[in-house]
Amino acid sequence: MLWCRGKKDFTTLNRDEKTYLQTISHNANIAIENMNLIEDLLKELRTLRSDQTQQYPAWLSRLLFSIAENQRKQLSIDLHDTVLQEQLYLYRRMDDLISKRQDLPKTLSSELNMFKESILDSIHLIRETCNELRPAFIEELGLVHALEDLIEQYQLRSNFTVYFSHEGFQADLDQERILAIFRIVQELLSNAMKHSDAKIVKLSLRNDRQGVTLIYSDDGRGMDYSFQRDLFSHIGLSGIEQRVHGLNGSLTINTSPGSGFKSTITFPCTVSKEATV
Repeated sequence: MLWCRGKKDFTTLNRDEKTYLQTISHNANIAIENMNLIEDLLKELRTLRSDQTQQYPAWLSRLLFSIAENQRKQLSIDLHDTVLQEQLYLYRRMDDLISKRQDLPKTLSSELNMFKESILDSIHLIRETCNELRPAFIEELGLVHALEDLIEQYQLRSNFTVYFSHEGFQADLDQERILAIFRIVQELLSNAMKHSDAKIVKLSLRNDRQGVTLIYSDDGRGMDYSFQRDLFSHIGLSGIEQRVHGLNGSLTINTSPGSGFKSTITFPCTVSKEATV
């Protein structure tokens, strides 16, 4: 109910004034309905949080990961536009100083070169961090090329060899699914580097009429899979599980001590209307 006092000149409301009041009433009604929806949503979230055995609904998983990806993207932009540019500026100044000052003592010149190389290492580290937060040109490169670049990065800093098979993969995926698959592979490779002691990692990406299938396997130490929920939390697989669930997919894991680790992930190319945010 909207209550308003009469006009000071005691005249009746004209058409524009009535329209204005109707607009206020309509917007107020929408705001109240949205507040009620938010309150109901918060109640549902509290219930899900208190019930550890219940899995998040697909729409909530997608929403949370969407928010997280937006935050990662913004952090990547901030690092690139501030910290990275400052490091590049310092590197150029240091390089100019060393190249133009021929009268520098050798010991001082050597130390300055060491500092310059340290700044260059920091530049590479910041760029690598920005790329991990938000893969560069993933929209332009497409999924396969983005995964190839990711695999190349991991092979430079790990002791295993990755064999990537993607022959015939032609799925037309939107950016949400491309980024989800990229993050899943990123997490699997990270787990392999931290926990598996594997020498060979195999990745297979294919699609058919039913959807997309991603198969990961390694020859690492494997693990005891009898305590599934504790295992997921311990090695970070819960994020993969939630991403797959958010896309209405399925995740199967086969592993045992000394027998390596294998995971098969499938999901449709499109999600149902119930899962749409």
